[in-house]
Parts: sequence; structure tokens; C-alpha cells
Amino acid sequence: MTTVFNFTDYREFLKSYYQEQKQLNKSFSYGVLAKNAKISSRGLLKLIIDGKRNLSLSNISGITTGLDLNKSESEYFLTMVQLNQAKENEDKHKYYEKLMNFPQKRRSSDLKREQYNLYSKWYFSVLLELVLLQKKSQSIEDFFLWVSRSMKGKLTLKEVKGTYQQLIALGLIKEVDGQLRQAQNFLESNAKEEVNFAIQNFHREMLTQATAALEQPIEKRAFGGVTLALRRSDLPRMKEFIREFRNKFNLEFSANSGADSVYQLNVQFFELVDGEKASTDPILDLNSTIEKQIVENSFTSDREII
Repeated sequence: MTTVFNFTDYREFLKSYYQEQKQLNKSFSYGVLAKNAKISSRGLLKLIIDGKRNLSLSNISGITTGLDLNKSESEYFLTMVQLNQAKENEDKHKYYEKLMNFPQKRRSSDLKREQYNLYSKWYFSVLLELVLLQKKSQSIEDFFLWVSRSMKGKLTLKEVKGTYQQLIALGLIKEVDGQLRQAQNFLESNAKEEVNFAIQNFHREMLTQATAALEQPIEKRAFGGVTLALRRSDLPRMKEFIREFRNKFNLEFSANSGADSVYQLNVQFFELVDGEKASTDPILDLNSTIEKQIVENSFTSDREII
């Protein structure tokens, strides 16, 4: 039986509900579902389910009543709608956390929460790499205490322990002879280009860490950037070039033994002007030409920040 708590996408829930009802009753249709849910037309309901229209908050009570959802299920459905239709990453994160905190969700999705934290929280990857710095003479408890001190107040001892418990549950870390060991060498997202608000949150948090790192002595960090005019048609090749660089950098310098510190390499590549609009606006075309000349004359080389 379809239960709303198995979903984080309300459209997928509605699709599953429809398919289940259709199997039980061949005469069941989108028209029947729309009528039960107090949606004005079959066509509007289909557009909502297909992601071509958003569900208005005024329609939610009709749907929850029509689907015979109880109070807790209705609140969960509302939160799903808020999550799926939120535009800001901060709001998506808030509603996702609210979904995960439903008692019915916690019982069935602990691993999903850990996976979300893995890609959302900046310090998960840091603590994963710190395992390589554990000394053979350190007990696991002593290692946890050392990690919490190394984080310089950014994580409490309780948070350190909790993070390692989640990394163990995910199979990324295992205990061997009283020591923690990485169970796999690389941590990557399967989706290279798909928009994922958890990964977006990770990058946002890492950018905050990068801003703070500007205060580190120059010998401990490297900041550089280049501003350039380019062809949009080259974007796929440029992004692939960056991916290859990251992979080569990782393979060249990641130390499985003898590591004595943990660093973060961030690569940001983004548009600074609306190129499409500039190409159709004569005034912006002129500004773009001037900017291109400035770029060619002044900024074609990397600029290291000291």
C-alpha cells in the first residue's frame, strides 16, 4: 500500500497513488482523482503531477481530504509540497530537515538521512579524511578527542562521535583492530550535473570555510582566479577539463599513508554577466566589447591573492 512517508516528492507520491488505485479499480481515472481532490479539472491535475504546474496551497486540503490522509500524513504532504516548490536552497534544506524529523520517517529512513548529511555537511568529508591521520597508538576514543580539538571549536566531541557513527553506517569507515579505516578511497556524487540541493549546501558551507581561510598565512594556502571572455559553446569542454583536473589533483596528492594534514580544493567556475542578453542589446554589446578589451589587456593571467 502506498504510504506518503515513503516519498520526498509529492508528485511521485500522487503518481504512485494513482497507479495503485488504477490497479484496484480499472474505472479509476485522473478525472476521478481530480474530483476527489477538489482540483478544478483533470488537465490541471495532470499538469501538476507532470511537473508543468505547481500545486497551490489552497488545493492541498482538498487533496489530503480526497486521499483520506490523516493529520500527520497531511502535514507531511504539505511539507513535501513546500520542499519541492521552494526556490531558495536554504528553504529546501529547512523543509527536508522537517521531513526527516517526522517520527514515521525516522523509523524508515535513517540511512537516507545519513546520505543527505554526507553530501550536505562540509565536515563529513573532512572527518573522513582525518581517519588517515590516526596514530597506531591512539584508541578510537582518544582519536575522537584529538579530532574535536583539531577542528578548533567548529565541532563538539559529541558531534565528532555522531558523524563517525554515520560514516560507519554508510560503509565509508570500518573498525579494524581498534583503529578506524576508510572502507573506500574516493567519495563522489553519482550525479555530475543534476541540481541537488544537498550538494549545493555543501558547496555553500565550504565557501564559508574558504572565506575564513583567507586569514591563514600565505604559506598554508593558495588563492587564485582568472577572469576571461569565452565562447559559451566551449562550456561542456571547459567543465570536463575542470573535472579532469580535480581527478588528477586527487590522484597525485591524496596520501593514503603518511598524511599529516587535511586540505580542501574548491574550484568555482561561473558566469559574471548575462551573455545571452548582452548579445541582443546594443548598449550591452558595447559594454561587453569594452569589458572584453579590459579582460584581454589586464586579466588574462591568474591572480594569486596574498
